[in-house]
Amino acid sequence: MWEKGEVHTKRGKFEYFKKGANKEWNNMSLVHVERRDSYFAKPSSGGVVQSRLNYYAFHDLPTYDVTEKLAGITVPTTIYCGRYDAQCPLHFSEEIHHRITSSTLHVFEHSNHYPFLEEQQQFGEMIETFAKR
Repeated sequence: MWEKGEVHTKRGKFEYFKKGANKEWNNMSLVHVERRDSYFAKPSSGGVVQSRLNYYAFHDLPTYDVTEKLAGITVPTTIYCGRYDAQCPLHFSEEIHHRITSSTLHVFEHSNHYPFLEEQQQFGEMIETFAKR
């Protein structure tokens, strides 16, 4: 990539720093940061659209609250969370679990926000167990 001190267009600098910020965000979301490159080696589906996420974060999120509606969920539900999740801490998953009486809570003991990457086998087993319910 670019070396410090090189001159580039504003757009180029933005993309360079954005990529670095994304890497740092992902690092904060992993227990085993040293495995980051292997976790993200596969190309993304491109399904996340940043403009949609930004709109939600700035327009809907401040007033979005479905807490009281959770008790109305009666279908089998699995709530999962990484023990060290920095983006959605465990206590939120525990609250959701307690409000949905038909739910089970699965805590991934060696994960942050990406248990499907950090504990792939256990994640698959959780899905298989849920599918058999």
